[in-house]
Amino acid sequence: KLNNNCHLIQLSSDHLYNGTGPHKEDNHALTNYYSYSKFMGELVASKVSSTILRTNFIGRSQCKLRRSMTDWLMDSILSKKPFIVFEDVFFSPLSLGKLSELIEIVVRKPIPGLYNMGSKNGLSKADLAFIFADLLNLKTDFMRRNSSTSIKLRSYRPKDMRLDSSLFENTFKIKLPTLKDELINLKSLYESYPR
Repeated sequence: KLNNNCHLIQLSSDHLYNGTGPHKEDNHALTNYYSYSKFMGELVASKVSSTILRTNFIGRSQCKLRRSMTDWLMDSILSKKPFIVFEDVFFSPLSLGKLSELIEIVVRKPIPGLYNMGSKNGLSKADLAFIFADLLNLKTDFMRRNSSTSIKLRSYRPKDMRLDSSLFENTFKIKLPTLKDELINLKSLYESYPR
């Protein structure tokens, strides 16, 4: 309305995908209210000069009121109580540190468009859990692989949200890390985790 020279950077979600991945940007599938609300946000953001980044992230949370997936995983392993990790849910998150670096690159050189921004290849959530535990020399006796259909979730969740981030890599001339590389980079953050 003010006709100013602003550029909007919107962080969106990998929950806009379903079916077999990795997914390209035009392969979205709205499967629940969360994905619908994210997609509507993207449509509004695209009305102005914007860079929309579909992503997901892991790493130590900086918010005391909210744990990240890897925080939950660490707490679950340390609790020594049985828990399930999903072998049929796939994703390709970035570490919070890498995500911040990439957002800074976009801020410094904003290129309008819609981009997937995730780690290469991705993993199942179960594979991520076991690799994470192995890197930190944690026992996996209480972790059990199972299907996401083994528990009743409140709403439908996509099973394969792996991102094809080649458009982002080619446009911004950046090589994105693998998810295993990202887990290796997180190792030092969790070595000091309260036990």
